[in-house]
Amino acid sequence: MANSNKRDREGGQNLALVYVSTADRDEARRTLRRPGASIISGGTLLLRRLNEGDTSLETIVRYRDASQRAIETRGGTVRVGAAVTMAEIAARPDLGGLACAAREVGGPAVRAAATVGGNLFAPFPFGDLIPVLLVLEAEIETLEGEIIPLRQFTAERAQFSLDRRIVVAVRFDRIEGTRELYRKVTRVRPHGAPVLVVASWSRMVGGVIEDIRVAAGALGLVAQRLRDVERRLVGIAPTAQAIAEATADIAEIDPLSDAIASAWYRRKVLPVHLGRLLSGLGEQA
Repeated sequence: MANSNKRDREGGQNLALVYVSTADRDEARRTLRRPGASIISGGTLLLRRLNEGDTSLETIVRYRDASQRAIETRGGTVRVGAAVTMAEIAARPDLGGLACAAREVGGPAVRAAATVGGNLFAPFPFGDLIPVLLVLEAEIETLEGEIIPLRQFTAERAQFSLDRRIVVAVRFDRIEGTRELYRKVTRVRPHGAPVLVVASWSRMVGGVIEDIRVAAGALGLVAQRLRDVERRLVGIAPTAQAIAEATADIAEIDPLSDAIASAWYRRKVLPVHLGRLLSGLGEQA
């Protein structure tokens, strides 16, 4: 355990900031129950809050577990530890869409520090990995031994944080003969904050889409599957016209506005970029 000081920018007084690094899960859980406690992994988000003067943080907990730094594949199931960095994922082309998404996160310094666990809790419009994990129908593992579908986790993320539960890994199945596509749209190149993110998982049989999952992120507080689009695409050949018709009217989204893009703009450009993503299905046919 180590202490450091931070300064209350309004009052000018020094406040003790406690840092706890432990491999003991009980100590980690117990410490996180303290008021103002937060878990840290890569620190790209948490340290930014500290640097910006967030005085609500009083205790930072780092839970050390070797399994959180590992990428394991067993019988077609991939398990990625929560402390695995974007750089480590990006170096694994066998991870498909997840590797593509990781390569688009920040610059080299950010990717070397940012982790899977941190990305799951990144605020809007960040969290680039989540759309990919949604189409992979991933699950998360917690320190308490829970296995939770990612779609449930994204819906309950705020409560998850309040309950101080710790994510230790994500896991998903890789299925032979499927394909994953990913596209991130930014206004600042090469690695600006996202205007939107889209991802797909698909299986083709005889030039026809037999099964497909599509998800979008950086549109609202929670990334989501585009179920209506999926239903329109199943059973068709992925021609340019068919894709344009399937993505023309996406009423199931409710975008937000921020300094990067307005809700109106996000709604208008989503069909364009989703169509460009799905045009890759024609190469698979």
